[in-house]
Amino acid sequence: MALNRPSHGWRTVVQRHRRTFLNYLDTERARLSSLEVLARDLTAFLQNLIRTGDDAIAFWEAVPRVISDCDNQETYELPLAPAAYSWLYLLDRYARTWYALEHLFNTACFPLARYGVNVLDIGTGPGPSVLAIGEFYKHLSAFGTVMQESAFEQPCRLTEVELSWLNNSFRGHFREFARRSFEGLTLISDLNSIDPREERRRLRERLLDEEVWGANEEAQLIHRYRFVVISNFITNPEKLELFEVSLRRILSDLQPGSVVLLIGGSGGHYPKLQEAFDRLVFESGLRLRVAGTKVRSRVADTEVILTAARTIADHVVRLHPMPRDVSISVQPALDGREPWGGRSSIRAYRRNARRDTGARNAAHLRARERKAEIQVPNEETGVEFNNVPKSTDE
Repeated sequence: MALNRPSHGWRTVVQRHRRTFLNYLDTERARLSSLEVLARDLTAFLQNLIRTGDDAIAFWEAVPRVISDCDNQETYELPLAPAAYSWLYLLDRYARTWYALEHLFNTACFPLARYGVNVLDIGTGPGPSVLAIGEFYKHLSAFGTVMQESAFEQPCRLTEVELSWLNNSFRGHFREFARRSFEGLTLISDLNSIDPREERRRLRERLLDEEVWGANEEAQLIHRYRFVVISNFITNPEKLELFEVSLRRILSDLQPGSVVLLIGGSGGHYPKLQEAFDRLVFESGLRLRVAGTKVRSRVADTEVILTAARTIADHVVRLHPMPRDVSISVQPALDGREPWGGRSSIRAYRRNARRDTGARNAAHLRARERKAEIQVPNEETGVEFNNVPKSTDE
């Protein structure tokens, strides 16, 4: 169903309702109740998945690799690496993604579209970002119904890009177990295979051959991404270079109002990566809207996350003792002596009605980052916080 584009623009609609919507989320306990349900589902799923001593051994063997090398594709060739990742990070990164989405909404850098939002999640892994995005848009649509504001009744179609067969299998089985479904969910295993313009051209030709009325309009919706999310996938400049051609195809195809969200760490390779990614995005005509912002789980989130982590650990320990190297890494956090979770740095870019030049974007970037340097952390919003043991991408 096509939504009428507001005469004053999507961004103005978000600006007008952002405080009301964020208050609505707090009143409904949207994030926390969603996190609690997800924690129960994940706990039950992992207890069902890890049933024998051999399962427990495989799980414990995967944990150190996930902590030290979670951005290495070979890590996810270990049979229970997706389960280990989910135990360590899924719930915390779900919460962090939620806070990133709230921040985008609060800064009016949140994507809406006439036909609903097509989301491209690059580097889905076990799926924390996809789960958070799907749930967030559901709450936005419910808010639109309550407020009788049709612009917020946004169907959300998700396309996941994930190379690891084990991650894809884990995600599919978990959704089936938890009875979670998303409208129009698509899986792509190779980022380099994505060519939005070519896909639309092929579909249009096929529909014309079949004499489908409105073939051009229907074809134009395919791979017309409105929201591109890259979370802990491109973790160094070398990896960015590997996928640069594909990313340029995707970015250059984005229409006005489209948003790109980069979620990652703040140390290690990330500063150089962000600099290289900025250049790539600016050359594609997008403008930086959010920079210098960090998100992490709040105290209430951490209580839910830690309860689930302890319950899962107790279950696995009953099947096989926790190895010493794992205990050294995780036991202080399980005992509450160290924080369980991490902090993500977020950057968001938006396509304006006109394409911006690289020089204009560079000046805009410097102004934004000067402003970001004086931002004060705010425990009430979930932005610029801190809190599993740190992985190498933190």
